[in-house]
Amino acid sequence: MPVENTTPLVEVTSLLREGIVSTNAPTVLVVDDSKSNQMILTAYLEADGFKVELAANGLEAVEQVRQKRPDVILMDINMPVMDGYEATRHIKNDIGDSFLPILFLTGQTDEKALARCVRSGGDDFLNKPVQQVILKAKLDALLRISDLYGMVRQQYHSLSSHKEEQEREFEVAERLFSNVVHSACLDELPNINYLHSAMSVFNGDLLLATELPGGALRVLVGDFTGHGLAASIGALPVAEIFNGMSAKGFAIGDLVQEINRKLRRLLPVGRFFCASVMDWIWEESRLSVWNGGLPEVLVASENGEIIHRLPSRNLPLGTVSTERVNTGVEEYEILPGQRVYAYSDGIIEAENPSGELYGQARLEACFDGAMPADSIYARIVNGAEAFCEDESQSDDLTLMELHCDPAVMVARAKDKQEEENTRPPMHWRFQLEFEADMLRSAEPIPLLTQMLLDYQGLRGHWSRIFTVLTELYTNALDHGILGLDSGMKDSAEGFSQYYTQREQRLANLEDGRLMIKLQHVAHGEGGRLTISFKDSGLGFDFNAAPIEVTSNLGLSGRGIPLMRSLCQSLNYHGKGNSVTAVIDWD
Repeated sequence: MPVENTTPLVEVTSLLREGIVSTNAPTVLVVDDSKSNQMILTAYLEADGFKVELAANGLEAVEQVRQKRPDVILMDINMPVMDGYEATRHIKNDIGDSFLPILFLTGQTDEKALARCVRSGGDDFLNKPVQQVILKAKLDALLRISDLYGMVRQQYHSLSSHKEEQEREFEVAERLFSNVVHSACLDELPNINYLHSAMSVFNGDLLLATELPGGALRVLVGDFTGHGLAASIGALPVAEIFNGMSAKGFAIGDLVQEINRKLRRLLPVGRFFCASVMDWIWEESRLSVWNGGLPEVLVASENGEIIHRLPSRNLPLGTVSTERVNTGVEEYEILPGQRVYAYSDGIIEAENPSGELYGQARLEACFDGAMPADSIYARIVNGAEAFCEDESQSDDLTLMELHCDPAVMVARAKDKQEEENTRPPMHWRFQLEFEADMLRSAEPIPLLTQMLLDYQGLRGHWSRIFTVLTELYTNALDHGILGLDSGMKDSAEGFSQYYTQREQRLANLEDGRLMIKLQHVAHGEGGRLTISFKDSGLGFDFNAAPIEVTSNLGLSGRGIPLMRSLCQSLNYHGKGNSVTAVIDWD
């Protein structure tokens, strides 16, 4: 059906002749097999500022769209070769998720025919005869929609790219967070069971474990205030400090001081870190504990009864200046087969659907002594899950069980492959001298550790060397300078008194000197390390330690026999305040 021409032919001709169209004007593709309709529509469109392209049938329209991509299409329905319905379907399929508005020109008023226009992909329709004002209004509306769609599409792609970038960054951050705050030692040791159930990938609960140079096992259980990413901010530096200082053999007191110093600079006001740090010195049946803000650590006997409660006696880290942090630890006798439990408050504050807390009483009911000790961990976990039913988790949950089985540590030491030395053997020597004020505030063993690893790289032999250094230092300081008697440790009460007295005497030390000399002579693929200690104390009876390591079941008297088994030679001089140890390695 021809387009109704309401404009005189002279005026149409004038419009065609005088129409000047901007090069930036929208392009309209007119698809119609009638030449007169093409001419009239062209006149209307150019008069309204549009550029015009023509197609005589649907197939030509499809090709035009592929080559020139107009801004809008006026589509007739009944045409030869390919009608408007089929052409529209092809065009919509070709342009994918882009938007190219198609306005059907139809003389039909039947609702089914008009619905077919929409189903085939048309965006609007206009009844013939076409009126120029209505045509202009329809095109302007479709172009506004097209512009809006283009803007939304651009924003969608921008957001999609941003989302993908965020997902990649989150994946990297998650991997970094997991690698730093998760200790492989936790999974490698069969005598450690742990639950670490976080509300999100980034969380405030921290569970770390590592072996000290001398073979002792160190565990940290911690809980930052808050949840999610905000609570996890301090986890990375704490894990870095824990791993770095523990690898050098720093004492628990030095570790908590450094963590506090870091968190005081890092955390905002009102944020802090509750933590329990424990050293299980399995060769000495001893547990050293520092607890600041966490629930009390529990020690269970082989029968599953609570025999020690290790309450928090310190403020959480990050709350006070580093000078005010109490670095003292509590010492407990831990016999083979006993178990240690540390947990965050998320365990005892877990809620059931009624809002009731799991509580300390329910947790301690798992230690009734009626069931084997090896079932305690499972009873706590299963009991908490059953109590909470399907209630969603409201806090991060952390629980750690340490089975104090020295056989596991002995087997691990045997199976662990020594790292290759990174440097060839060299000749060197150095000497350190510590006065009383340094002995009160500093630990020389970590310093010696760093020097030996930096100078010689003796990682493959470090456990043996660290044990000898630690024993020599302990004998020189405890027995030589402080005058302590290791015989006090023959009972659990004496054990505790020994370390209480040590802390007091060290704090009050006014006069004392310790000199340490290390000399290394290279030979072949190895070398000889000579270690000399000399202290200003009254000495001790170094001959009063005849019991061999394998037959010594007590809590003292193993140091000298142990060193003799690790050294090529061990010689005390004078009153016992001078000693030389020789270690050969290859």
